[in-house]
Amino acid sequence: MLTIRESNLRADREPLLHPFGFKGGQLTELWQPIVTLTSESGHKGTGVGVQSPLWSDANLMASLGEQGANELMYKFAEETVKSLEGASFAHPMELFEQLYARPSQSWFARQGHSDVRPTYVLNALAAVDFAAWVLYARERKIYRFSDLLPAEYRSLGEQKTEAVAAVPAIAYGTDDEEITGLLEQGCTVLKIKLGSGGSDMIDWDSKRLRHIHELTQAYLQTRPAPAEVSYYLDLNGRYAAKDDLLRLLEDADRSGSLPSVILVEEPFLDGREISVEDVPARIAGDESIQSESDARYYMDLGYGALALKPAAKSMSLSLKVAALAAERGVPCFCADLTANPLLVEWTRVLAAHLRPLPGMAYGLIESNGGQNYRGWDRLVSYHPAAGAGWTRTRGGLFELDQAFYAESGGVFRPSSYYENR
Repeated sequence: MLTIRESNLRADREPLLHPFGFKGGQLTELWQPIVTLTSESGHKGTGVGVQSPLWSDANLMASLGEQGANELMYKFAEETVKSLEGASFAHPMELFEQLYARPSQSWFARQGHSDVRPTYVLNALAAVDFAAWVLYARERKIYRFSDLLPAEYRSLGEQKTEAVAAVPAIAYGTDDEEITGLLEQGCTVLKIKLGSGGSDMIDWDSKRLRHIHELTQAYLQTRPAPAEVSYYLDLNGRYAAKDDLLRLLEDADRSGSLPSVILVEEPFLDGREISVEDVPARIAGDESIQSESDARYYMDLGYGALALKPAAKSMSLSLKVAALAAERGVPCFCADLTANPLLVEWTRVLAAHLRPLPGMAYGLIESNGGQNYRGWDRLVSYHPAAGAGWTRTRGGLFELDQAFYAESGGVFRPSSYYENR
């Protein structure tokens, strides 16, 4: 057993280049919690997170505002981190289970907020989970991620890929010049944020997809070699009914973009009773997957893919969901939370061990931080393996070599910034 002698939490507040719009709202900054856990033997493990109250509980953010929703999440994380002093665990996944099983709703009720979404709690716990993984690795002197997995998850570590495709996010306000620039960089999958709101959301979404498809096709016609660009549509739980989704896809079919749609992520406000087995697209779960039982439930409804989001929901839960999906033959991919470079690395470590979606040569990893952080280059310098080949794209791919796998992308190395704050 590993016992925590001391725990600490602090945070940076990182401004964005421009408001980042999705879920009918927008973010202007992202808080970066930094958790340090010290064991009785003196080893330290530091984990970094990113708070995204709009993603994790849009209704709560609407009532509290961006600042208030961030402050509440930080306060919850602060009390959780303090409570860890004296706690013991045999593996990080065990510690995560203990923390997530706590009656968090009663804590939020005492703060005057009932029915806080589990994703908000998961978002608050993610940095703690990463800190536990780093502490565990250093305590055991094991620095290959696959070697740290419990026996029942070792099969996940056996799958290794030579590259993963980088997926940028196209937000409501992303202009044509930026989209064309992403295509020029070699991006072959675009994540398009839809569900903007307004009097006719589906009409707006259809027009937005049409426009991006026309722009993409016009660009491809200028290229000397044949190429394809695929679309990954993120509806962020904004649609009320299956008919709304079918209407969007029917328009995509008319415009010619439907064959390029490889994923439709999280379409419904409340999809617990909506089967998607007859929908002419692969539907993926994201925010709705808040536990292993959720993963089972939505796969039973016909969801054909699951988004894994270590930066948002913890590495431990992501592994649990990935293992369940593998048993059912349902593919997984890695989504972003406008993560900083070190969190992107954790996500890349997981993506490296996932099988690609059917029909695709490589797995997917969404990474949009470089598009959105004002201080992205500075944040890159905080990465302990900054400059390593696997951290940069070539032709839209992160190429993963033996050095990447040998040290798990550098996530267990000390960061001179995060560990000396």
